[in-house]
Amino acid sequence: MGMVLAPPLADRAMHIEPARRLTHYAAWLIDNGLPFNRHASRAKTLATDAAMKMAIDAVQIFGGYGYMRDYPVESIMRDVKINQIIGGHEPDPAADTRARATGR
Repeated sequence: MGMVLAPPLADRAMHIEPARRLTHYAAWLIDNGLPFNRHASRAKTLATDAAMKMAIDAVQIFGGYGYMRDYPVESIMRDVKINQIIGGHEPDPAADTRARATGR
């Protein structure tokens, strides 16, 4: 069973590092008073995309149990999807213009 799960889990782990690095870079920009909106938006999109891919894989690994409220996988997938919707999954196209106008 481990041989079957290893490739998808390793593939998903590769999505975490770019999101983490871009998040740290956006935080560094904020700390140094530099424009950050575009990088923060991209970091959020990368992170939620990676989280959603991992949640979908987890549901598939758990099979039918992945859809049951008794298992945390169902709740995790629901929470990630809500974060994508409420937080604005796609970067705001006007963010660059606003960032230049406000200096952030």
